[in-house]
Amino acid sequence: MTSGFTLAVDVGGTKTAYGLISRDLKVKQSRVKRNEKPDLKYLAHRISSEVERYTSSFPIDCVAIDVPGIVDCNGKVAWAPNLAGSQDFDLSGYIEERNGIRSFVIDDRSAAVIGEHQSHRCENMVVIILGTGIGAGIIADGNILNLRRATAGSIGWNISSVRSGSNSRIGHLEELMSGQALDNALSTNLAKNDSKEDLISNHHSLSLHRNIFDFYNLKEKWAVDLVKRTISRLEVQMVNLVNLLMPELIILNGSLGLEIGGRFMSKIEKTVKLRCQPYASKNLVIKKSDLGANAFLIGSAAYALSLM
Repeated sequence: MTSGFTLAVDVGGTKTAYGLISRDLKVKQSRVKRNEKPDLKYLAHRISSEVERYTSSFPIDCVAIDVPGIVDCNGKVAWAPNLAGSQDFDLSGYIEERNGIRSFVIDDRSAAVIGEHQSHRCENMVVIILGTGIGAGIIADGNILNLRRATAGSIGWNISSVRSGSNSRIGHLEELMSGQALDNALSTNLAKNDSKEDLISNHHSLSLHRNIFDFYNLKEKWAVDLVKRTISRLEVQMVNLVNLLMPELIILNGSLGLEIGGRFMSKIEKTVKLRCQPYASKNLVIKKSDLGANAFLIGSAAYALSLM
């Protein structure tokens, strides 16, 4: 039986969040730090320093880390395409050796769906993550598919035609509609028209793609078209997931997902229910995450506690 807290760490493509999680899976405090370098070995050193800081102030039983990629059956990070130096890196072993505390690593798709499951207790659900990358956490008949099959839910690799994706490093869908893709589109359009840059002089510090919605609100044609294409592609993925898995609940999370969900959720739900197999969508609920970033912290902590 644990007596203290779990230090949960959510490693993303652009930022890392830290959360102090109680035994009843409540987030007691959290903080976010920008990733100075998108390199997992560099971030491991930074995480180790944060672990040392937390353990000097709080009774920490274990460290639970989720990463945006594939975690093998031994808990090693097998591959995280948005982070250099990640292939076959033993992140938990690194923290345990440096900090002398039990550590666990899980993929972010599993962490998200485990975290959301704590609130919804739904045995057939999907969490779609739209952030720097794209992924889906899946629970089917009470089983977390991502934990059983390492690449399950890697929808960022879904293709739109047989000619697409053959040379992709991060996945075809990620190249089209991820947060990174929208960041690139924003940078390209700003470079074409420097006079527009003052419209978003106060960039969002951690999620540049959110500024695209500033241009969307101003009815800039390129931004309106990009947002519409992104929503349409998201709706296609949701329809396909419903037809394949027949979930009762789909939750949209991730920095970009929360932005889209907050603006267009009713439109998305209406379109998805209209286009997917009618029986499969009979009791379907589609919603934006209430937990947001905390879902990843809670989910990774729950996973670690289940193994203690």
